[in-house]
Amino acid sequence: GVAMPDVPGLSDGDAVEFDLSGMPDMSVLSDKPRYFALKVKSDALSQAGIAAGDILVFDCDPDAQSGDLVCAQIVDYRLGTAETVIRCYDKPYLIALSDNPQHRRPIIVDDDRVQIRGVLIKQIRVKLFGSAA
Repeated sequence: GVAMPDVPGLSDGDAVEFDLSGMPDMSVLSDKPRYFALKVKSDALSQAGIAAGDILVFDCDPDAQSGDLVCAQIVDYRLGTAETVIRCYDKPYLIALSDNPQHRRPIIVDDDRVQIRGVLIKQIRVKLFGSAA
């Protein structure tokens, strides 16, 4: 599958790791370490059209530009943990695109405690079919 970047203490946050190998159109990326995929859990980018359940594919390109949607990690050295967040990069800040007050605080990318891990290259919305109740 597509591996997350190797960061000790990586924990859930806005998204969780997702394996692309079972998706026909994306399986070609599953063996390339440059790419990784996450399944969205939060509404931090709802105003950008990204919803919980969407699959996002990221390029591990560290050269993010202002306006890019990115995956970043916020490390808590004291606790030895990291949180994965998905935000819009507005140099030097990560900002949410959501009405949720929980996400309103901008986060400064300092390349120490907060690092950009990848730039969004593809969004996949999986449609589930079934009987309507």
